[in-house]
Amino acid sequence: MHEMSLVEALLDSLLPLCAENKWEKVDRIHLRIGSLRQVIPEALVFCFQTASSGTPLAEAAVEITEIGIRQKCDQCGLEWGGEIPLGRCPGCGSIEVATTAGFELEIDSLEVFENGNEAG
Repeated sequence: MHEMSLVEALLDSLLPLCAENKWEKVDRIHLRIGSLRQVIPEALVFCFQTASSGTPLAEAAVEITEIGIRQKCDQCGLEWGGEIPLGRCPGCGSIEVATTAGFELEIDSLEVFENGNEAG
């Protein structure tokens, strides 16, 4: 289950921010995760709840927005999306295709409490 390693990286990013900014608690974490990351949202949330116990992140709700696959042909400029990445451009047949979305793993936003007050 690679969700736990993703959660560990998330905690490594967020816990120092909590300390630096003196956040008492993080209420909500919004993540953007590309479908090519093959993350099972329920597994990631479970791992987060387990790993964050005893930290300012312990009660945070984790919200995940899945980002679909987008590709672009370097030859003709055609852009398209789909559930499965293609090896060829559906427009011109070129194999010079770049994946422009679907690999994201980003913290989009946080809702935190500072000195008893909610801060965005």
